[in-house]
Amino acid sequence: MAFVPFDYLQPGWPMASTWIVPQMKDAPDMHYHEVHKAHVGKGNVTETPRRYSVSLDVHEFAPSELEVKTEGRKVVVKGTHLEAEDKYGREFKRKYKLPRSCELESIESHINPEGVLMIETKKRDRSNSTNVPIIRETRTQGRIIEHF
Repeated sequence: MAFVPFDYLQPGWPMASTWIVPQMKDAPDMHYHEVHKAHVGKGNVTETPRRYSVSLDVHEFAPSELEVKTEGRKVVVKGTHLEAEDKYGREFKRKYKLPRSCELESIESHINPEGVLMIETKKRDRSNSTNVPIIRETRTQGRIIEHF
């Protein structure tokens, strides 16, 4: 019996069975183009003390096919191909819940040359602190207010 190698990552080929590659027993039964389609539109969220940002790979979509809007405290990103459906799919929709510290008025979005959509917003400064005076009372002189 001869072993015939095949590239199981090419579209149309079935995934290798678990008796050939036991590590794949828990792998989803998808073809390569379906796995690739799952990554288009997937986002990475980055949060720092001053900014909140989401980056999405949308290289399959033209800027005119994308829509970014807010719904309450959520940012909704929608991409729809205007032409016929291709092997990567026709549309996607992602929702990201913004933390309460984000300023909704400062949301910006832009696409870089590699086709990555960046959505960024500023966070409110949490250091809105003020000094509270400590009042020291003495019995002989009355009240003395001192700032420590």
